[in-house]
Amino acid sequence: MRPSRSSPKHATTAPSTNASASRASRILRRSGSFFFAVCVPSPAVLLVRAILIPRNSTNLYADSSTTAGGVQAPLPSRLDCCTIVYNPMLWIMRYSGGSMQSYGKFAALYDRLMRDVDRETWAEYLLSLLGEGRRTVVDCACGTGELTLRLARAGYAVTGQDISEEMLSVAAEKARRARLAIPFIRQDMRKLSLHHSVDAVVSACDGVNYLASRAALSEFVAAAYACLKPGGLLLFDVSSRFKLSTVLGDNTFALDEADSAYIWQNTYDPGTKLTRMDLTFFAREGEGPHYARFTETHIQRAHSEREIRAALGSAGFVRVEAYEAFTREPPKETSERLQFVAEKGR
Repeated sequence: MRPSRSSPKHATTAPSTNASASRASRILRRSGSFFFAVCVPSPAVLLVRAILIPRNSTNLYADSSTTAGGVQAPLPSRLDCCTIVYNPMLWIMRYSGGSMQSYGKFAALYDRLMRDVDRETWAEYLLSLLGEGRRTVVDCACGTGELTLRLARAGYAVTGQDISEEMLSVAAEKARRARLAIPFIRQDMRKLSLHHSVDAVVSACDGVNYLASRAALSEFVAAAYACLKPGGLLLFDVSSRFKLSTVLGDNTFALDEADSAYIWQNTYDPGTKLTRMDLTFFAREGEGPHYARFTETHIQRAHSEREIRAALGSAGFVRVEAYEAFTREPPKETSERLQFVAEKGR
């Protein structure tokens, strides 16, 4: 499970706006709405071209070039630009009508929920699938950036993409603390669009399951195909139908720890292949006796191997491999996670 958006309902007062946002000045020279998140290690200077788009747009874009050195990470390019220069800090902002906000409360809780996942093994597996000679990568549905940072540490010029500002806020803060120059962009993965083509597009930990229809799946793989260089790879995993229908099924899970607790109720519809996940979280507020309550509803689809292969073939991919995740073995009926590797023709 990987939350794609959050709407926390607090039992106590909501957290204040991130202080780093209030220190920014001269953010915009003309009206509009934009979002970007870029972290650069001091004392490098970042030159950002912020893309202006209408305020009612559902996709927010950014473009940049940096003096930090190395291969430039790919970013989208849309519409008219203005150029702004900043000193190195954490920049993770949404501008609209003169106010900025930076979020991360629920996304930080998400990391607690996922702390038992072996991220290192996951990253090593994907690195082995990427092979040699590929340098530029987009991490789609990157969430809080755990895989994104590991790809950057491995020497890749990586860009993180997600639709959730909350997730991107946490990811950007992690990159800043790690002194890694990683651009983060807010986009719908079905409409992935980049200024430069890349060597690989990856999506890990259920990102593709959140594409809740065959049409949405086809949109994503077609967008990824358009972003890839000849010979580029698309790597993604999915929770299998066995996992969503049987392991999760109509079951309820609960966890009670010292500083947090959750109740996770699942409902699977075999007709639509959709699993509805209703989650309620309780997280301690600081050291006091108060807890914040968050409610989330997530929908995931059990895309079959046949459906995925059909979508990849229609997009133009010439080689498609399916594995039981974390292996090079074919998937079984009881495999809980499938890994796909698709290559664009040369």
